Amino acid sequence: MRIRPPFLLTRPLRLYSWSIFCLAALTIGCSVKQGEQANLTSYEWLQVIAIEGPLPLDLRRDLESISSSSNSRLRAAAAVILYREDPNQYWDTLFESYAVHDYVLRKQGIQNFIGAEEMASKLNEIESSCLDSGLGRTPVLLLAFLEYQEKNQWLEFEDGARISLARFFRTAFLAQMLPALDAEDIANRMDQAAREQT
Repeated sequence: MRIRPPFLLTRPLRLYSWSIFCLAALTIGCSVKQGEQANLTSYEWLQVIAIEGPLPLDLRRDLESISSSSNSRLRAAAAVILYREDPNQYWDTLFESYAVHDYVLRKQGIQNFIGAEEMASKLNEIESSCLDSGLGRTPVLLLAFLEYQEKNQWLEFEDGARISLARFFRTAFLAQMLPALDAEDIANRMDQAAREQT
């Protein structure tokens, strides 16, 4: 197992599954403790997503459990790491967390348009929250996607082009987390599958 610099393994691997929980906790301003152990840091969560090569079996099992959490942030974080591990096995897991189900509304002609300034303000708010919590910018695109996933909100440009904010941030985050894969193709496949469910 190799870790991309500057990430270094400084704790036993058994702690890495717990550090996944740190992401959701920090993004909502909560602290995470395990018994008398000091809070695990966002740095340790970043170590998890920096792991290259096969995941340790115990971490993989914990991620599978987390991927069915009621917390959307935990589910999405676990899903993308599992999908990176095995795209074939964890396609359904990724789809459940990252599909955008707006096709019924769109068939009815409903699209909610917002201005670029409003979107930029929300993105700055998310980024500031991440920085203030010590997470850095890594989760910003994920949290932006989750912010817009169920809102059917779009930007419209002067030339008439339209962009779904949920899809934009989803593709950007998948590209960030899955550099060896084609994020646009993954997103298109999810849209096709979601369309077929309507």
